[in-house]
Amino acid sequence: MSADEDMSLSEIAEQEGISRQAVRDCLAKAASQLKDMDSKLGLVEHDRKLRAVAEELGMALESGSAEGIKSAVEKALRDIGELIR
Repeated sequence: MSADEDMSLSEIAEQEGISRQAVRDCLAKAASQLKDMDSKLGLVEHDRKLRAVAEELGMALESGSAEGIKSAVEKALRDIGELIR
């Protein structure tokens, strides 16, 4: 079974030979563990910041202003530098 199969709780329960409630409990526990791990690692926030940097660069490129692009690239390099420390 893989995460992209888009199965209902009942379908998973039937396939695994467990109750629908057991499937729900396992999924709730897994979600809680993922949130706990992310609160320690900060990967979701890190991803959000990288996406914001990419969006700013894209907007600067669309503007066509050489000075705007240069400024956006310089800011992006600073922001990325802070993220990888």
